[in-house]
Amino acid sequence: MIDLSSLPSRALAPGEPLPYTPEVRRKRARLLLLTFFVLPSLVVIVGIVSGAGQGIKTPMTVVVLIACVVPSLFLVVCAPKGAYRRRDLLILGNRKTCRLLWRIAYLPYRDWPPRPDEIRRMERVVIPGSDMLVYRYRTISAQERLEDPGTK
Repeated sequence: MIDLSSLPSRALAPGEPLPYTPEVRRKRARLLLLTFFVLPSLVVIVGIVSGAGQGIKTPMTVVVLIACVVPSLFLVVCAPKGAYRRRDLLILGNRKTCRLLWRIAYLPYRDWPPRPDEIRRMERVVIPGSDMLVYRYRTISAQERLEDPGTK
């Protein structure tokens, strides 16, 4: 079990925005869900109906390929920020993909515990008037990088 009590904690800076409210996070997650599941599905359906499978040179085939590849590339880039390794994307099902999108919608804050390899780079953010556990990547100085090469 990971000992989270050793994480450094800090209060929000005076100008720093509060973490998103649940309503804002739901709206952001719905937008991501629409972008990653609904729109590519509609493009693929329209492509099949319009005969996109008749060859790679048809414009609709290119649109269908782009609609499938671009969201996948975005997930590959954002998976580490949502506490998934890139290789986990090979076995992500719809449920885990939705969880990843839910986590991405809350960035730069995190409400899930860090993995063991992330602990050195995390800090707990204390929110005034709330007992919610929120984490964030902390800024690592050049001196800390020299002392501990394991930090990125």
